[in-house]
Amino acid sequence: MWVLGMIATLLVAPGGDWREPDTGVPGELTEITSPGYGTAYALGTSAAKPLLLTWAGHQWKRAAPPLPENALLTGVSAAAPDDADVTGFSGQTPLALHWDGASWTPRPFAEPLPGFPRAIDAGWIVGSTSGFAGTQAAAWRRTGGTWTPVTVPGGPGSGLVAIDGGNAVGTRLDHALIVRWDGTRWIEETPDLGPDAELTDVAGDYAVGTRRKAPLVLHRENGTWKPVTAPKTLSAGLTSVAPDGSGGIWAAGRAGFHHYDGTAWTLSPERGTVRALALTRGTSFLWAAGGKDGRAVTWTTAPRPR
Repeated sequence: MWVLGMIATLLVAPGGDWREPDTGVPGELTEITSPGYGTAYALGTSAAKPLLLTWAGHQWKRAAPPLPENALLTGVSAAAPDDADVTGFSGQTPLALHWDGASWTPRPFAEPLPGFPRAIDAGWIVGSTSGFAGTQAAAWRRTGGTWTPVTVPGGPGSGLVAIDGGNAVGTRLDHALIVRWDGTRWIEETPDLGPDAELTDVAGDYAVGTRRKAPLVLHRENGTWKPVTAPKTLSAGLTSVAPDGSGGIWAAGRAGFHHYDGTAWTLSPERGTVRALALTRGTSFLWAAGGKDGRAVTWTTAPRPR
C-alpha cells in the first residue's frame, strides 16, 4: 500500500522545479508531446534536416522516420506510447506519419493541393494552403487512414499554427485568428484585438501570442475570449502555453517559463528559448522544448528516473 501511495503521489504532484535532460543533439526543437509518464516525443531541426526524438523514461533517442531530405516537421501528437502522429511538409506537399509502436507509416492527404500543415491534435491537422488568392487557413480531419480537408473560416492571408481540442489559433493578415469546432463545422471566435496581433499557441481555454510587441494572453470565459492582464516583465512574444494540471497555466517564450494560477503570475529565471510546452497526460508534470547555445534542449518538471 505504501508503494502504491508513493506512485499515486508521483503522478499528481504539482510541477515547478525544471530540470534539463540532455538531448545530445545540435539544433532546435519546436514541438513536444507526452502521452504518459515516461514517454515523450519532440521534433525540430538539426543541421538543416528534420529531427525527431523519442523519450522512453531515461534518455532521448533519435528516430528515423521515412522522410524526404527537404522535409520540415511542424507538429506532433500522441495518445499513447504506441499511437503517435507527426506532420509537416516537403516543398508544397503536406506529409503525415503514424507510429504504431513498431514503425512510422506515411498517411496520405485526400487532395494533393499545396498544403502547409503546422499543428496536429486529436485527429485534426491545421495549417494553411496556397492558391490563386494567396494563403488560406486550412484544416484536415483524419478519416480512416487519410487526412481529408475541412473548410475553415479565415479568408486570404490567413493561417493556423496551433490546435488543442476544438480550438485553433493563428493570424489573418496582421490580426489574430481563433476558430472553434462546434461538432459540425469550424466557426470563428476571434475577439477584437486590433492590428499587430498574432496568436502562437492554445491550450484548453487559454491562448498566447503577441500584440503590439507585448505579451498577449487570452482566456475563454462563457464563450468569449478575453485578454488576461500580464506583467510588463513577462516575455514578449509568448510561444507556447500548457495547463499546469491544477487549474492554472504555464506560458513560455524567449526568456523561459512563467506560471499563472488564475490570479497572479510567477516569473522564472531565463533558461533559453522555449518553443513548446506540454502537460504529461494523467499527471501534473510538464515537458518543454526549444534551444540554447546551438543545442536542441528539453526541460521537464518530472522527477529523475530511478
